[in-house]
Amino acid sequence: MKKLVFILFTIILLISTCIIFLLFYKTNTNTLTVNIDGKTYKNTTESIDTLITKTIKQDELNTNINFLAKSNLIECIRINKHNFYVILKTTDNVYMVLLYDISKPKFPKDKWILGNISSTSFKEISIGKPTLKEVMKLDPNGNYNSVLYASSLPSLSIHHTIDGYFITIEYSFSRSEILVKSIEILPPDRNIIYMALTENDRRDLTQKANK
Repeated sequence: MKKLVFILFTIILLISTCIIFLLFYKTNTNTLTVNIDGKTYKNTTESIDTLITKTIKQDELNTNINFLAKSNLIECIRINKHNFYVILKTTDNVYMVLLYDISKPKFPKDKWILGNISSTSFKEISIGKPTLKEVMKLDPNGNYNSVLYASSLPSLSIHHTIDGYFITIEYSFSRSEILVKSIEILPPDRNIIYMALTENDRRDLTQKANK
């Protein structure tokens, strides 16, 4: 009987500890703040589509955090201990996630553009066959700066998929064509942007992209 009472007491104690921890975590998460250009922003937890009311042109975007604050474009912000990220919506119905370091937030240290492409499309790419033009058609929201504008090797394009994969494609130059040389696909648990998103964010963005 004493053993049963001890087991029940232990279970109740563990449950109580978990509840206290969750309440403490939720309170601290909701009260996280960051100061940008003299304004204090609180961590937002509402749905992305509920928070974002403004759209911007992707090719005219200035990612300087002070510019975004002065332009009142910071509507959806997520904050943790070391980083915060701002989610923006573009006029071509694409979401952009900008990840900033709290200690040095002037420009983002990483960027994720959510189009409507999944990792499955990239897994079908064959080495040596597709050209750069075909990859750009497949994912118009990829980062192709290294291939198009940089003179130094390697020539890479960078892609973020709606299911959280981080993909890099290296290209080789053959006569007048630029061909796929290699492709590396990293899973979501190695993607710093995707790991920063909440479960609600992932759900909302994926549902929006699939409409």
